[in-house]
Amino acid sequence: MQLLQKSTYCETHNIDADPVKHLEGSTIEYLHVSFLLWEYKRAYSKREYRELLDGYGWDKGSSEERRALKLAEHFQDFAHRPHALIEIPVTTLLRLCSEKYKPIIEELNQLDEDDITCDRVLKLIKERQQQLKKEKESELPEKPSIWRRNYRGERYAQFPPVYENDQQTGVLTQKLMDEYGLIPQAILREAVADLYQKITEGQQEESAAPDVNGVGVRVNDDNHYSEPIHQQSIQ
Repeated sequence: MQLLQKSTYCETHNIDADPVKHLEGSTIEYLHVSFLLWEYKRAYSKREYRELLDGYGWDKGSSEERRALKLAEHFQDFAHRPHALIEIPVTTLLRLCSEKYKPIIEELNQLDEDDITCDRVLKLIKERQQQLKKEKESELPEKPSIWRRNYRGERYAQFPPVYENDQQTGVLTQKLMDEYGLIPQAILREAVADLYQKITEGQQEESAAPDVNGVGVRVNDDNHYSEPIHQQSIQ
């Protein structure tokens, strides 16, 4: 890529051609705004504070004011050295104004100015997000499992106790044992297998149901639906 020898925009407005300087300049200026508003907000009454802003011709809206005050609140420890944050874009600083990112601000406060870079902050944000994700996942209840292992390492299924008002499961199981000589394991095995087959076959029937728009369905001359057309008959 061939770099521009001269910038028309730069020459027209008589500004520095380095965009980084302007970005850093916007950061420090916004920090000045934030800390000034924070100081005024604490020093004056609500009426005096509003009169002061009106006197300065503040017309940036209440949302911008709240944003600036929020930044000053979270970065109070940098009020005596705002230039330490000069490399961090305003959007990133505002992003850090959250309780979940408070540890990042505390860590930045322990660093020298030269060590506070945008790359470092973005890396800290990514690491914090990963940490929060792991913490959230660890709080989730574990997926229920019936599997256990005996002292030999062999896996077996262990079902929890069955509590029912009518005790139907226990009563019927006992009858099958007494009257037919079945053991509980065999009864459970057959019952689970039958239930599984019933559920899976029901799902297959639903997925194989004919399209109500007529796709895969034969229509008689009198416009009554007949049997589904098998795939092999469609050429």
